Amino acid sequence: MRAAWSSPTTRIDASEGVISDPGTGQDRYRVAMYALRTSPSPLAIAAFTFDPDEPGSVVIVPEAGHALPAARAVPRGRVVDDGKAEWDLSFARSTEALASGAVEKLVLARRVTCRFDGEVDPVRVWQNLVAQNPGTYCFLVDGFTGASPELLIRVEGPTVESLALAGTGVTDYDLAGELIDTEHRLAADSVAEALAPHVEGLVSERGIHRFGGLAHVGTRFTGELRDGDRLPGENALMAEYAIARATARQALAVLINEGLAVPKRGSGVYVRQFKPIRRHGSRRLSREQWGQGRAIWDADARGRPFTVDRVEVVLERAAEDVARVLESEQVWVRRRRYLVDARPVQLATSYFPAHLVESTAITLTDTGPGGVYARLAEVGAAPAHFTEEVRARMPNPRESNLLDLPGGTPVIVIARTAYASGGRPVELNEMILDSAAYVLQYDFDA
Repeated sequence: MRAAWSSPTTRIDASEGVISDPGTGQDRYRVAMYALRTSPSPLAIAAFTFDPDEPGSVVIVPEAGHALPAARAVPRGRVVDDGKAEWDLSFARSTEALASGAVEKLVLARRVTCRFDGEVDPVRVWQNLVAQNPGTYCFLVDGFTGASPELLIRVEGPTVESLALAGTGVTDYDLAGELIDTEHRLAADSVAEALAPHVEGLVSERGIHRFGGLAHVGTRFTGELRDGDRLPGENALMAEYAIARATARQALAVLINEGLAVPKRGSGVYVRQFKPIRRHGSRRLSREQWGQGRAIWDADARGRPFTVDRVEVVLERAAEDVARVLESEQVWVRRRRYLVDARPVQLATSYFPAHLVESTAITLTDTGPGGVYARLAEVGAAPAHFTEEVRARMPNPRESNLLDLPGGTPVIVIARTAYASGGRPVELNEMILDSAAYVLQYDFDA
């Protein structure tokens, strides 16, 4: 799947793992909130189609990407059907429905059909939308592209943001009056109602927003993601859905085992709020990252607050397997725990040949800008190649305690060896990851 999106503050040229779920009205917010809870993406964009079987969709694009190929020019085209006849009929029917009180608000869309002299490259269309519509949210998903000034939902850490637009005119004067006020109030109240189950401390701010020569009445909502909504218990699920206790118990177990919910003894099962960390295997270890003084973890956290605690630096006699890899009987060992958004997510233990790092900051608690790889470079042992082995297993009691793992949660074990030029091993790093906290991304050329 080829996809891309652009927001007023962020642009990603291409991305994989797009989630596209149908949803209209308030249901869009429910779908988006669920998707954002389980995806590394910070942004949900509402896109609408004319497909009667899928009248609307929520498009989620995770924060990961690579460069799109060069776009081809758009060939000459012409309008073959401006959709006016269908529009006039829809307008008449809508006016009757509003006058009769059958509905309070209708949103009309117009289909325009164009024909071009050659194949249209959707990448160039998307790029044109981005350039011509600053301040909007533009998307491209497998050839389906568009731009919207409305922000469905953005989740950054605990903060939730939404921008509802309803009521449009050329000037601010066009936006005055009871009709516009009623239209906007209906939309804003609907969004507030949809966000309420997921957000606490919801604050709204109404104002005028201008895009493309038009003025829109907009209400921006901000609040905090609710911390751990309690899920219905077995008895409630049995009563509501007429299912057996074993089925209800299995449903809750699936959510717990997938890391989407957390059981609390004597209290119930609660939604797990933590957004997964996207760990890009090659990008985080690039020389560009640590060579410019940036921490490897900056690539993983992507602006989210992270801390390191339980740091221990000691000189030890190497265990047999470590000595075999590093070709050294004595090793300096660095043990630590990483936390993102105040939640423990990883334990790491790094081993270095003692004779190689004896006089470096690797033997200190603070290794300085760029971390241990920048210090290895200073002694002529810059990593030139990495090998990672990945496996999964159940945690031991110490790991469960340090990572605060719910029962039944496995861990991901990554053993990474760093080699300097010439194939000399300079580090062995053994990492224990909370499997529910991570998405592991690896890119390969065919």
